[in-house]
Amino acid sequence: KIIFNVNTETGLLFECGNYIDLSEKVKYLYNNRDELKRIGSNAFLSTKDYFLINRCANEIYNLYKKIGGK
Repeated sequence: KIIFNVNTETGLLFECGNYIDLSEKVKYLYNNRDELKRIGSNAFLSTKDYFLINRCANEIYNLYKKIGGK
């Protein structure tokens, strides 16, 4: 199962353009190393099979064929 951008599971979301919110998230992870490790591990496990070069290349090739490539 692939999980992207799930707040507190595979990362921490912050308000776009809000550097204070971003800095609070960075400080939180700096001060909570176990949480940083947990989130990092979840992110790795949820994406490790998704970003394989063969899968990505095939997806791009199929898209190219779909839009009229030969």
